Formats: sequence, C-alpha cells, structure tokens
Amino acid sequence: MTFNSTNDVGQLIQFKVWAREYLTKHHDANVTYSLLKIAMLQGDMEWQQRLHQRGHQLFPEDKRFNLPEQSK
Repeated sequence: MTFNSTNDVGQLIQFKVWAREYLTKHHDANVTYSLLKIAMLQGDMEWQQRLHQRGHQLFPEDKRFNLPEQSK
C-alpha cells in the first residue's frame, strides 16, 4: 500500500472508498484486513469491531481475525 511510504491521506481515502465497494461484491481477507488496520490507525473502534467480526465470520481460519476469548 503506497500510503505506508508516503503518508498521503488522499491515497488512504481513495483506498477506503475502493475497498468498501469491492467488499460489497467480493470476500477478500487481505482487503478486509487492510481496512481493519485503517480503522485501527484512525481510532474508529466501532468500525474496527465490525471489520474484525466480519473477518472472523468469513475467514475463521485466518489468525488475523481471531476473536479474543470471552471472559467467564
């Protein structure tokens, strides 16, 4: 992702728009994870939680989306 080397927020916004549209038609763990990292970077806990749950539901074997154990 070019943003990592340039820190150009415009590129980040372009990617978010593209990725959200892309994920309405495709199941892609890497794109979902990229959006999750963006949500983390932006401190958007609600969006981060939704992406994490989506990733876990669609890709249960992908360790990037492992959900924390529920406390008893």
